[in-house]
Amino acid sequence: TGACTTCATATLRPTGDIGATNFAPNAGSTHYTQIDETTSDGDTTYVYDNTTNATGSDTVALGTAPAGAVYAAVVHYTARNYVTAGSPGTMNTHVVLKNSGATVASGGNHNLGTAYTAYTDTFAGLNLASGAGLQAQYSQDTASTNKKTSRLTYLDVVITYSPADAVAPSAPGTPTGSAGGTSSIALAWTCATD
Repeated sequence: TGACTTCATATLRPTGDIGATNFAPNAGSTHYTQIDETTSDGDTTYVYDNTTNATGSDTVALGTAPAGAVYAAVVHYTARNYVTAGSPGTMNTHVVLKNSGATVASGGNHNLGTAYTAYTDTFAGLNLASGAGLQAQYSQDTASTNKKTSRLTYLDVVITYSPADAVAPSAPGTPTGSAGGTSSIALAWTCATD
């Protein structure tokens, strides 16, 4: 694993749909717009598993990451177990961090309550050349029924990265020479700075 000497953070929000299995938006046909707000809006916009007796997942692209290697990511999401009748029972979900479709890290299972709750999964020890291909996948691990399903209303990923060096070093000064003796020359110049 790598580490950065000068670290910075950036918040990435969903910016596009990658793919969904048994998931649907509560309105329209675009998934990522239902979970991309800056704060959770509860039942105003969300995605949910709309297939009875099935598990599912929803994968979204994340916003443009600043240039630089990524060393950690924290996924925040807000979800709940939506129950129309009976006991809530178990509704397990988890998130997966992907880079250009390949799994980078997988979060632990969270058993959703019936009220919206904010969940956090921290992935340290990453060593990605960049965050350009980052994606987040929300997975419902418990099958939906005709009386319960999960609802995801918010998701973001905060990355810790090493900013690319955007400032070139200064040019060294012009060397000057002088006779240092019968068999030597003394050279001097101003060093470059970075």
